[in-house]
Amino acid sequence: MEPSRGHRAHAPEDFGIEFDELPALSLSFPSQSTQYSNRNSEEGSITNSQDPPERTNKYVSSKADPVLETLLDKTASSAEEGNEAPRTAREHQTPNWTPKWLRTTTLGLFAGLFLLFALCLAALLGYSLHRDGLFNIGDGTTQLYVWRFGPTATLTLTAIFWTRVEFQAMLYLPWISLGGSKPLTKETLTLDYTTMLSPMVLRRSWREKHYFVFFTVLVSFLLKAQVLFAPSLFSISIQRADHDVDISLRDIFDLDIDNEGLEESTAYYMSKALRNFDVRPPYGVTNNLAYQTFTRSDGSRGTVNEPLTAIVDGLFTGVECLKLQNHLIADQHRKEPGLSGEDVQQLIVSLALQFEGCEDYMRFGDLEILFTKTNDYDATWVLNSNLAPDRPCSNLPQQSPQFVYFAGVLRQSPDDKFKVEVVNQAAVLCASNASIAKVQVIDDGIDPKVTLLPDQPRTPVAANFWKMIASAVPPMYNDVDDGHTNKAPVEALANVLLDMELPVESYDSELMHQSVSKLFEALGPLVGHYRLRQPINDTITGSATMARPRLLVTPWICASMLTIFCIVSYIAGFAAWRHSGNAQRWAKNPTTILGTLHYFYQNPEVMAQVESLLPLETLMTLWSHNKFTPLVLRSWVRLAFLIVNTVVVGCLVTLLLLSNSNHGLTDVNVEGYSHFVWASLPAFVALGIALYISSLDRILRELSILYRASAKPSGIRDLNYSLLEMTGIRALFFSLRRRIWSTSLSQVLVIVCSLLTSLASVLFTATMTPMSSTTNLRQDTSFSPRRSNFAYGADKNYLATQRAVASVLLSQGDGNLTFSRNTYDDMIFNVYSTEDALDDSTDLSVSATIPATRLEGRCSRIPRDTYDIGVAESPNGNPAPYFAQSLVCNGTEHPSIRGREFIYVLRTDDDPAGSTYFADVVNPPVELNLLSKHHCKKEFNETAMFYLYPATSRVYKLVWGEFSQDAGELKFFSAWECDYSWYDVATEVNLVIVDGALSIDPQRPPRPNLETSRPRDVPLDVPYTGEVYDLFQDNLFPTIVRNGTSEKATRFASLVQPNGPLPKEIFGDPEREMEVLEHANHIFAFAAANIASRHNRAGNGLNSTALSDVPDPESLPSVEARLWQNDRHRLVQSPGVTYALVAILGLVIFVLVWSSLSDMVARHRRETHRWLLEMDIRDLAPEGFRSIAAMVVLLRDSNVLGFFSPDSGAMSSKELAASLGDLHFRLGWFRDEKKEEMVFTIGIDDGDGFRFMGGKNDLGKE
Repeated sequence: MEPSRGHRAHAPEDFGIEFDELPALSLSFPSQSTQYSNRNSEEGSITNSQDPPERTNKYVSSKADPVLETLLDKTASSAEEGNEAPRTAREHQTPNWTPKWLRTTTLGLFAGLFLLFALCLAALLGYSLHRDGLFNIGDGTTQLYVWRFGPTATLTLTAIFWTRVEFQAMLYLPWISLGGSKPLTKETLTLDYTTMLSPMVLRRSWREKHYFVFFTVLVSFLLKAQVLFAPSLFSISIQRADHDVDISLRDIFDLDIDNEGLEESTAYYMSKALRNFDVRPPYGVTNNLAYQTFTRSDGSRGTVNEPLTAIVDGLFTGVECLKLQNHLIADQHRKEPGLSGEDVQQLIVSLALQFEGCEDYMRFGDLEILFTKTNDYDATWVLNSNLAPDRPCSNLPQQSPQFVYFAGVLRQSPDDKFKVEVVNQAAVLCASNASIAKVQVIDDGIDPKVTLLPDQPRTPVAANFWKMIASAVPPMYNDVDDGHTNKAPVEALANVLLDMELPVESYDSELMHQSVSKLFEALGPLVGHYRLRQPINDTITGSATMARPRLLVTPWICASMLTIFCIVSYIAGFAAWRHSGNAQRWAKNPTTILGTLHYFYQNPEVMAQVESLLPLETLMTLWSHNKFTPLVLRSWVRLAFLIVNTVVVGCLVTLLLLSNSNHGLTDVNVEGYSHFVWASLPAFVALGIALYISSLDRILRELSILYRASAKPSGIRDLNYSLLEMTGIRALFFSLRRRIWSTSLSQVLVIVCSLLTSLASVLFTATMTPMSSTTNLRQDTSFSPRRSNFAYGADKNYLATQRAVASVLLSQGDGNLTFSRNTYDDMIFNVYSTEDALDDSTDLSVSATIPATRLEGRCSRIPRDTYDIGVAESPNGNPAPYFAQSLVCNGTEHPSIRGREFIYVLRTDDDPAGSTYFADVVNPPVELNLLSKHHCKKEFNETAMFYLYPATSRVYKLVWGEFSQDAGELKFFSAWECDYSWYDVATEVNLVIVDGALSIDPQRPPRPNLETSRPRDVPLDVPYTGEVYDLFQDNLFPTIVRNGTSEKATRFASLVQPNGPLPKEIFGDPEREMEVLEHANHIFAFAAANIASRHNRAGNGLNSTALSDVPDPESLPSVEARLWQNDRHRLVQSPGVTYALVAILGLVIFVLVWSSLSDMVARHRRETHRWLLEMDIRDLAPEGFRSIAAMVVLLRDSNVLGFFSPDSGAMSSKELAASLGDLHFRLGWFRDEKKEEMVFTIGIDDGDGFRFMGGKNDLGKE
């Protein structure tokens, strides 16, 4: 009767032959591709052996093995007993052991996990495409590390666990095949997938129709691809999103204003600044309206990156005008009393005007006309806002009084010298209007954007804007209130819109209409801003637009990974379904040495079939004479891997040094998918290293039990374990307990190398890193002084510049000032250009150290004994402090002649009985009238020339302090004398491209090195300020009118609050003298710089006829500079990640060198040393030693089979090991006394019939 193959629960024909396991990454990324070489390269290979013509099979011949013969007899006898004999334990046994990682539940869990990953990716992709990203994250660079490392680590861990499935599929497939109905072949019995390269496994499993192995290895490949895709799955983009915030309203518009005619010049100066300089409107004003200001609840405004949006009240101003249609002379007569005679006639003329759309004529006032003998015509204009009735035309808005603007030329009648004729006339009838409506304001802190909301109701404002506009223009710039003169009012308003006189003769109604409209455009919103705004503190809901790095899903990467996960999920699910109910089960794990022995004990026919298929030579020499060394343990492979690791470490260190020294490795394009290369390539290299370490660890774990049995006696428990079946941590503890140090170290390497791929995924990042190159700057302009005969009052352009500068001084604290090109604060720079044209579409800038020209005041305190101070009654009848010095005339001091000058008292809201602060620029006693009275002709001429013509140095005396009005005495007084002249100072500047030319970058202000300050070689003229002598109508500092009161045009009036930054109390604080002096010098230097930039600059096509000592542009030296490309992204290597990778790879190199040295010592010296790592596994096992045939060859002569009891099949593995007691096993040569021959096997030295003779090499040596 044929021996039974043993019991099994199921024996499906297709399972194990038509399925294979999905590939996975073990804890150390094991790969079959680096474990063993092909079978055709070594002696003793099972598959290359040829069947000899004669064979001896001990299972065929009863003489071959008495022990096996006894076992076969027992099996036959037990089978023949049938129902009559008691069933043996083996017959009653139900095999129930199956590999943990091949169980249906495990495969189902993997299928579910892969499906979950696919669903997550699909959800992430859809959400990212629909919402322009997943969510906002914090620091982009730091978070990107997390979102690269996290997915990579997760998929690495998943691949590690799938490796267990892959390995067990390859390991158990041949044993599963034994349970099938198909006949066993030599190919199946000699099959060992665990020693093959992965491509060979795929090809061989497909050929053998072991689809389970094929697909598990395929899944392993795909999961490794997922690990490489993972670093590029996410990217970061700067996205903007709105969210609600609490908004604090800071003011409201007062709709009922009483003092419309109150003079207030702030709007005028701001308008001038907006027109003449690069000044943005103050917060709360645009070009055509004013709006409520607001901030966050903490008082901060919006920023460029996080603007605030709110719906607030907007104040709209405008004017509607009707043109003149017809006119009549209603009355004319001689003025009584008036000038009259043969040569002079003074007449009163009344005109009646009719305007378009108005039915009635209206009289608007009497004109005083003066004719002379030489002038028989008069060009005049009239501006009348006191009409009766005040709203004569119903076709104009009725919310405010209307006004007439008339201009005409009247000629004396040739027939009657007391009559006039109207030669030319133009007029408009206008009415201002204002209203409040809701607007949307987006405040970025620099240039707020205002949007008019549709269908918003408007609330009329009753304020007379024309009257407020007229009151905004300072009186010295022509009175625009009711009256007439030979200058037109819009040109007087003028000084807002025009810088030239416009003769009345050229007026027509259209021009006047345009003038009035433009005047309202220029001043209307500003007047509303300064006159109608009242503070409040209210809270509304607005929104903030925040720019945040947003995590995006890379579409094609995500789609690829989604597809792969769907494929592997289907494979795992299909395998679990086919495996359900058809799983192969064994009584014991057949892959451990003890389990294999027990399987052969229960299934001796397998051993017989193997012997019938293998040649005798193979049976005799496969284990005892093999010279096979696993591929990963061969010297040249280890040397190559050692070199590769060393090169990688060297590259990491070198690249880090290059990255740190060059601010990155190379330029990269952050757009598109180029980041996939530098994110996944390091992961690919790290994956290869980890795979080798895993393969090395697998070989050491596979051979460690055999090595231990060959080196010293091993207990039965050692043969009952398989290190390959253990997870990494468990295998580490087991090897440490057994003192298998090489395996322990390999486990440590596997664990640390499992981090390599995840760390390498965040090795490189793209960082914005500017790049610079050397270039030379050409000086296109220079600065030269004005000619000595230049008269300030003769150059109207110069005076207009002074007016414009005065407006800028007053707007510094209120507007968003951006300095003029090639000017910054109190410094002026030459115009520079590069030899090559620069593209302003790219983010280029230039940095250089160039000279900045600035006005500096060298100040010293005036000795107290050289002047008198006190408090006296001023010409206006109020007490005021005065400053007096002796007259110096013709070089002689005249102490008896004391020039006294009253000091300007700063306007305050204090009680008159309290402290009063004063500050002024004085220069007594060089008053022109005083010099003239005392016949000081020399001083008179020099002083007149000094102030009327250019001078390269000017001295001003600055005084300030505090006095008590009720006590009439000074509390504090400070007097300084400052000498102002021009200096050059070396300054580091950044230049940007604006309209194709280089300009100072206001975002990175110039940085002067004040220690390098030196007087200019060619000094410039210092501007005349008008603070001492008011020689001209236009002074350097503004004449400020607030609340109907005009202030003196001095620097201090522009510095004190609310006009400037300084509180009035600072002028009475002796501890803050230097601060006052610094501000006083700075405001003068700022004004002088803006004037010099316009009127002292020569070259580059500028008109320099008024300048002297103009250098030849070709003679100006070039300046060395750095040209920066600021929008360049550099590939930067992370130092922290590099250090971690170098540490891990350094450990790998150290262990490999140690192992190689141990191997070299072991080859030349047979004795062992404690420091040796290498297990002597050379020639220990043949290629394919895990195949069924190889294990049959090794165990066919073992005496262990005789120690199993008939009921051992019913025992668990632990019970079986316990039943064998303290038996010790050895691998090597045994003397079989019964057969009288030497056999190489794993056996038990029983001392008599089966005695251990030594290891393979030991016996060979003997």
